[in-house]
Amino acid sequence: MDAEFWLQRWQDKQTGFHLQEVRDLFSSRWSIRRVYDEDILAREPRFRERGLSRMNEKVYLLNKQ
Repeated sequence: MDAEFWLQRWQDKQTGFHLQEVRDLFSSRWSIRRVYDEDILAREPRFRERGLSRMNEKVYLLNKQ
């Protein structure tokens, strides 16, 4: 997926899941551990040029309890 895809998602306010949503959906049966967290705005200058001030990519590992 390219930067334009994510910019459109951001403009449509459909930018993915947040940790609380992940916990609400899965914590009763799954352990949740963040395994990756990176500020990716620096590598996508078009987002900053259009006014975005923060963009983080996070990956969670879910293990069945």
